[in-house]
Amino acid sequence: MRVLVLEGLVRESLAVVRSLGRQGISVDVGDPHRINPARFSKYVSDFYKYPDPKESGDEFYNWLLSQVKKVKYDMVFPLNDHTYEICTRFQSQLQQYTRVGVNSLEKFEFARDKAKTFRFAKETGCIPIPQTWIPESLDELKSIIEELPDFPVLL
Repeated sequence: MRVLVLEGLVRESLAVVRSLGRQGISVDVGDPHRINPARFSKYVSDFYKYPDPKESGDEFYNWLLSQVKKVKYDMVFPLNDHTYEICTRFQSQLQQYTRVGVNSLEKFEFARDKAKTFRFAKETGCIPIPQTWIPESLDELKSIIEELPDFPVLL
């Protein structure tokens, strides 16, 4: 089995690389930066420098599609918002060549919006949340501040 872990710079990538590598899975790592923690793990087979998805999403997508066509990966793991969003938007194209560890675009966009997530948790009661305000204007923020409980308050 062979997998590609994207975003070797983020701290989660090293944990994913180690976990998969300990199971005997061949792991390749990609990142826009040549120096990143995951790249130097003893479990990494190959490293690939790719276009920065924050700056050029189309170039990154073209690189990724070319990579999964060229190398037979069993799965691709995007590990931050930028690579995850691109993999989600183009999952049908990518899944012609490999599996991609993403949800639907609708679920991704919902979870990415913290205000929607808080509102959902509050309305359904499915997850306990602290008292939360989401002001829609500066005037509303000012009125909320006047009614805040004793400090400390997390903003």
